[in-house]
Amino acid sequence: MVQRTRLLDRLSTATRARLILIHGPAGYGKTTLATQYVRMLEHDGGKTAWLSIDEDDNTPAWFLAHLVDAVTVTLPRLGRELTRVLEAHGEGAERFVLTTLINRTHTGGQHIAVVLDDWHRVTNPASRAIARFLLEQGCHHLQLVVTSRARQGLPLSGLRVHNELIEIDAAALRFDVDESRQLLTGTTGLTMEDKDVAELEETTDGWAAALQLASLAIREHHDPRTVIRQLSGRHRALGEYLAENVLDSLEPDLLDFLLATAVSERTCAALATALTGRRDAQAVLEDIEERDLFLTRLDEEGQWFRYHHLFTDYLRRRLERGDPERLHELHRTAARWFADQHLLSAAVDHFHAAGDDDAAIDVVEREAIPLLEQSRMNTLLGLETKLPTTAGAMRPRLQLAVAWAHALLHHRAAANDALSRLEAVLPTVPGDEEADARAEADLIRATITVFDDRLDHLDEALEACIARADRLRPWILCGVADVASFREIQRFDFDEARRWQQWARPHHRRASGPFSVIYGYCLDAVAAREQLDLDGAETSLRHAMHLATASDEDNSYSSRLTGALLGELLYEQGNLAEAEGLLDESYSLGAEGGTVEFMLATYVIGARLKHRLGQHEQAAERLAEGERLALSLQLPRLAVYITNERIRTGIGISQVSPDTFPPGLPSDVPDGIAQVTAETTEEAAIRLLLAAGSDSDRTHACRRARILTESISATDRPRASLYARLLLTECLVTVGSLPEAERVLLPVLEQCARSGLVQPVLDTGPAVRELVRRVGSERHGRSISPALAHFLDRLHTAPQPSATPENT
Repeated sequence: MVQRTRLLDRLSTATRARLILIHGPAGYGKTTLATQYVRMLEHDGGKTAWLSIDEDDNTPAWFLAHLVDAVTVTLPRLGRELTRVLEAHGEGAERFVLTTLINRTHTGGQHIAVVLDDWHRVTNPASRAIARFLLEQGCHHLQLVVTSRARQGLPLSGLRVHNELIEIDAAALRFDVDESRQLLTGTTGLTMEDKDVAELEETTDGWAAALQLASLAIREHHDPRTVIRQLSGRHRALGEYLAENVLDSLEPDLLDFLLATAVSERTCAALATALTGRRDAQAVLEDIEERDLFLTRLDEEGQWFRYHHLFTDYLRRRLERGDPERLHELHRTAARWFADQHLLSAAVDHFHAAGDDDAAIDVVEREAIPLLEQSRMNTLLGLETKLPTTAGAMRPRLQLAVAWAHALLHHRAAANDALSRLEAVLPTVPGDEEADARAEADLIRATITVFDDRLDHLDEALEACIARADRLRPWILCGVADVASFREIQRFDFDEARRWQQWARPHHRRASGPFSVIYGYCLDAVAAREQLDLDGAETSLRHAMHLATASDEDNSYSSRLTGALLGELLYEQGNLAEAEGLLDESYSLGAEGGTVEFMLATYVIGARLKHRLGQHEQAAERLAEGERLALSLQLPRLAVYITNERIRTGIGISQVSPDTFPPGLPSDVPDGIAQVTAETTEEAAIRLLLAAGSDSDRTHACRRARILTESISATDRPRASLYARLLLTECLVTVGSLPEAERVLLPVLEQCARSGLVQPVLDTGPAVRELVRRVGSERHGRSISPALAHFLDRLHTAPQPSATPENT
């Protein structure tokens, strides 16, 4: 490459610029300059990442995923984590991913330059907004280097006002005479007189691509002056003239190889062999690269190559004019090759280019279920956006898969839209297949209901699927068990919830991916935990985590879901360090963080843990985000748990008073979800009464706590009963009823000792902890078990929780 010294000198002082914009027409050396700038930064120890924009980046979720992939080179751990989050739920995590990227680069304190090459290909305002967010919200540690043929989609005026923009335009990019001489003679070995160099520079107007093409033409001509004199016309005509002169000098078989392999944006030896039939494709590609025929290797090993886009465009136009049918067949060949390699986006693009939309739909429809079972919902939805809307709507299997993806990502409206398209075509499906599809659609609707934290119409959907169990795929039957387990958990029939997962075990073994299996083990753990079978719960969660991590070397969506529940369990057992790591991971899931059980672990227990560790700002952030999700997703159970946690920790409760809540438990509730919501509302009211200060309020709190404890104990819910009795103990201690408080507390401590539940006791108020200390000091005069004695010692040595600065 010609070293662009004069431009690099200008950029060498630009490390604090938020944006370096290099823009100009095609072939002006924008990418080359960006490459040299990157190398200069890396030479000085800087961090860089590179993203070559393509048409897929007009889909915001894909642009974000590609951006994270690029950053992975610089920040491997963060990049891999965020990649799996995006794979699971795409645009839903956009703000989290961007703010995390900005925050990590800022706290890291090291300058990072991210190159967005060919930015002009992005026309979608939503994708452009991602870059705007990074520029407007980022810091000087994060710099964007944008190469583009246009200047649209960037906040240039604001950056210019704040002196945070460096702009390199076409006039600056033009090669001067010295740079032209270096390109024409220094890098190619040509011998040219200075006047010829100057004339060629003037004729081409310093257009780098034209100069490069001219150097190839001159090498093949005995008289350079003749070539220079013949150069004239607009850039497009000039490019075609030079390309024809270069190509016409090539051997016919090499020209044919170029024409065939140029149909793909990138190529490798195996793809080139499929397109040309030549077994020596790797050697030919390396020869083309050696001869400077506009081919660049994309990796150090030389497995993947890409032609200069101007050269590719000309080759394709030439092939289209000369043999359009061959061009279509080459696209079909490339599409089949990419499909066989499971590179589905490229396969769909080539089927489209071949005019074969049905084949494009076929490949997405065929791969849809495997993508779902590997929890790659975002990939499936991205592929679906590439398909013709009308033709894709006629494929029932595809619409079922799309509905599943949206349902699992909590995209209620989009899932219902896909189901509506399905309903429109079901009458055209043969009898048994139609019935199967309707049963599956009912299960998808049931899954949407579960994610909405409701129970209505689940029974009908389950019955429809069970009636056709011998015909449905293992994925569906695993889903049946998961919906049924959720239903039984909310009915407080935990044994039945676990039996459903035993029923699903044979179907787990036949599933092609782990996602539905992992969900099943998580629900089994939820039921076991409610029974205080913490060993069984941990066994299920550890197995689910093993399946999740074994399916992908990085942290996946499934492992984050599992980690939320495992983090909650470990927190209750007092293993704060491991719990914190898992709950921090699950926080990245956002709106796609599973059913309410998973969200409660992430936001409520996550905030409680941060509060306990003295990280009050992070605790407040967790609660605020959980509250926002509860409101946007319309999840009352999550909302009241957040409110109750605010009262427990004293974070953000200034607008809440006992009068905010009902005067007691309602006499009639429709289902278990409503009952738990009412019970948590009652707990919040009791805690506010305790904090109110007057004797009458505290006495009132005791009365309501007794009623709440009796109500919960009548439903055979060991874990809920344990927490209710701890709350009652708090109330009794607060009003000075120490003998009764001790009578209530001792069985709770025995149960906690058997189960290993440390944290629920430590999370009670200081008066209860003092009562526990007294019980421990007087244990020699009491009849207590060795297990309880050991447990009391553990409580005594555990670190005490910190108080929120503005509250006690």
